[in-house]
Amino acid sequence: MKKRGLVLTSISAALVVLFFGPMDGFAENGATYQGTSEYQLTPAYCNVGGKITRNMYSQPELEKLTSITHGDVYNGNTSLDTVSTDYVYQLEGANLTNFVGSDGILQLYNTSELMTMQMAESAAAYWNKLAGAKIVEIVATQAESDETIRDSDANGIWVNGTLHYPLGGQSYNGDGILFYPNHWQLDSTALPKAFKNNWKVATLIHEIGHALGIPHLGGGSDGENAIRDNVLGTEFMCSWAVGVIGSPLENIEGVRSSKIDAAALAMAGLTWEKPRKVASWLFSEEEASVLYNNGVITSSVPYGAELDFKGNYIQSKQLVDQYLLMGEKNYNVYLVNDDVIVNHYFERVPNHTTTKNLELNGKTIHVIGYYPSTKGNPYYRVAVDNQEYVINSAAFAEKVV
Repeated sequence: MKKRGLVLTSISAALVVLFFGPMDGFAENGATYQGTSEYQLTPAYCNVGGKITRNMYSQPELEKLTSITHGDVYNGNTSLDTVSTDYVYQLEGANLTNFVGSDGILQLYNTSELMTMQMAESAAAYWNKLAGAKIVEIVATQAESDETIRDSDANGIWVNGTLHYPLGGQSYNGDGILFYPNHWQLDSTALPKAFKNNWKVATLIHEIGHALGIPHLGGGSDGENAIRDNVLGTEFMCSWAVGVIGSPLENIEGVRSSKIDAAALAMAGLTWEKPRKVASWLFSEEEASVLYNNGVITSSVPYGAELDFKGNYIQSKQLVDQYLLMGEKNYNVYLVNDDVIVNHYFERVPNHTTTKNLELNGKTIHVIGYYPSTKGNPYYRVAVDNQEYVINSAAFAEKVV
């Protein structure tokens, strides 16, 4: 089976792919290993043949995602090009698997002492910010989990006759997400405490990325050009490091996501047992990012419900109780879940129907909510026949006061 993980050799960092035995034949769902264990209660999953769910993005949007993940010499992964051509999510022809449960959320139980509970919660929050939705959760009991984050007491691992010293790895044989305290060298160095913390959390974010189904993103058809050439970068899904010779100065600021991470996550979401449209803010503000620095997460990723046109978000709601006359012009009608706004998530909300289709024009409508928007008119939440809708305030002849 295959393990991917961040590896330290003395103080220098590199990412490697370790192979543990031959790959199994495809199981019914297309995954290479369908067993469960104490540490992996959810089996590895992918669609048969590595197929993506097609109806969530348009062809131009899929091409946009693959143009981003194609990357360059030391960023991205060209295997993912096939998402927009053959509609498969594969690494050099092999299906990429994930451990996201049937509810569409990766639930992790943490017993690691190397990766503290605060670190685990931060890593989950990081991915949720990047997704614009709740996709990772740290749960209180192992019985609730898809996978367990845990420590191993190993001191070196033999793989195909070679001794390796990985810091951590996502296992595909029932061992869960493993970390190796005996291999960790940073605590004995003079690196600042914040650097050590960030390096650990970068490693944890990286391994959770694999659990979500994301491969290495360091350039080339396997995403490992940077690893092979010992090039350290800002990409946490590759060879991230801070405070050592060759590490980018930008990493002093913390662990920052890239648009490649967001695009790869959006692709991975199309392959989960419960496919989800995540990180779709990328189509509006692709340079947005999430930054982790010593326990603090900041984000420029937009939040709220995007309506009518790109970059137009509703992000807060005021309760009102008024009856207003709607005009005769036809307007789009939306279904908006206020949880997106309350939790600062993101959703590109498609048009549900129109005011004319609902025969609302020229009628007095019960308005129950008011949403300011970032780039245009406010929006109203209305109640019609036991159903709530969101409509541009310009549709109304009268306004909320």
